[in-house]
Amino acid sequence: MEIAFAGGKGGVGRSMLVANTGIFLSRMGKRAVVVDLDPAGLNLHTYLGLPPMVLRPGSLVRGESTPQVDRLAGTELRLVRPSAPNWGVSADQLRRDTLRVARQLDVDVILYDLGAHIDELNLDLYLGSDAGVSIATPHPASMERLYAFLRTALYRHLFEVDPGAAGAVRRALSGTEGDDIRDLRGLLAKLGQSHASVVDTIRRRMKTFRPNIVVNQCRRRDDRVMLSGIVSALKRRWDIDAEALGTIDYDDAVTEAG
Repeated sequence: MEIAFAGGKGGVGRSMLVANTGIFLSRMGKRAVVVDLDPAGLNLHTYLGLPPMVLRPGSLVRGESTPQVDRLAGTELRLVRPSAPNWGVSADQLRRDTLRVARQLDVDVILYDLGAHIDELNLDLYLGSDAGVSIATPHPASMERLYAFLRTALYRHLFEVDPGAAGAVRRALSGTEGDDIRDLRGLLAKLGQSHASVVDTIRRRMKTFRPNIVVNQCRRRDDRVMLSGIVSALKRRWDIDAEALGTIDYDDAVTEAG
């Protein structure tokens, strides 16, 4: 089973949630692995009490890209993380090598920490996993990034329909009139003028996009209510059937531990 954690922005507590979910699954007897694919963070080791990887000067020129696999003492939980950045291998290749190594391990559950970055690898892992979890905090910047990630993920999900429908969508967006299409509703209206069957295909495809939402660092009741507001807004504006996983209260102890 693969679970991908993505969306939101930096500082929402995603890595902390990934690490603790991995520890929880390990204590349940599951062979779990957490995979650090956050290009801006790479700090899962901190939450697991593992030492950082020290960059050695020689690796800069040799172009080494072998990911590191560590086991958390006393558990079956493992961490897979990219090798230290170097001049010979791109950051994207380091992440792909890490993904390959993680998938070769004999485990029950793989947990991906994808970070907040919106790129092809993150989107495909989020959409291709058995479950995609997006974390936000009750702050405007975090909400904005959450919606941006989910909108982009939805469009990529829709473009993976059959070739005929995908072709019709690309033609509608690539023409000069494509600049006038501001949202999904406008796209469907445009396609409905001449490709009614494509609209039906896309609507069916939309029903298979079901992200899971968590609101972290809640301090007040209004913060917790925000989760239902997010789910309602996604349904109303984008017809996305999101799942409200739950809320997590703010705790000073978590901040101090990090």
